[in-house]
Amino acid sequence: EEVNNRLDEMALVGTLENLIGQYIELQTTYTYNNVSEMKEATNLVEGSFAQTFGYHILNDKGSARYKVRKIINTDVVDDILIVSLHDETLIAELIIDDEMNVECFGAYGDNTHDDFNSINKALHNCKKVNFSNIYKCNSLVKIDEIDNISIYGKGSINSTLPVIFEFNECDNLNIKELKFTSTYDNNASEDVREATPDNNGYTTLSAIIRINECINPIVNNVEIIGGYTGLYATFSNIVKITNSKIHGARHICLCCSTSQFMIENN
Repeated sequence: EEVNNRLDEMALVGTLENLIGQYIELQTTYTYNNVSEMKEATNLVEGSFAQTFGYHILNDKGSARYKVRKIINTDVVDDILIVSLHDETLIAELIIDDEMNVECFGAYGDNTHDDFNSINKALHNCKKVNFSNIYKCNSLVKIDEIDNISIYGKGSINSTLPVIFEFNECDNLNIKELKFTSTYDNNASEDVREATPDNNGYTTLSAIIRINECINPIVNNVEIIGGYTGLYATFSNIVKITNSKIHGARHICLCCSTSQFMIENN
């Protein structure tokens, strides 16, 4: 009865209506066509959620959810993981799901824009990343000590570099269905070994996919074209390459100090 009386009092002075309105506002998910539209929105409040139906444009596969909160001193606003908003005291933080498209991290997938930054952010923050378009990546994506990464999809990743991906101490790595192409001149006269030794004191041959000190990496149904070396595995265990094509490189596939290196149906 005391509670009911208190609610009646709040209703009379309008407090209850305000509290209900604030609750509904916080539980509401505001929807936008893309990130730019969300950034300019004036209806977002702390604690609310936002849903975009594309990153750059509507239906570009970059659909994602964001939590709106107050900005803090340690926030790095990159408009990918942390998005600035019209209200400069607020930011929208990307909600990381178990599986995400690389477009959710801002990739264009048009083979014109360099998508390195988006690909790098995706692989450092999401365990399973889908690539379904054609991506240009002209900087090395280097992943250290992150286990259970899966990159997959029907897409292609193109680069002018002799090395596109390097995985160091990434156990249970899974790369499947993708196509990797390097236009690097594999007959170039310069030394393509790195000047800086790896963790074991060795320089490493440049390879489109480089796997170092990984346990149980699997490369399945992948095509690797061009470059100096297609795939290079060093100091790794239980390496499986299945149903894949590697061609157009000076060296197709190399391994060094690697145990249980298995190649099947390639």
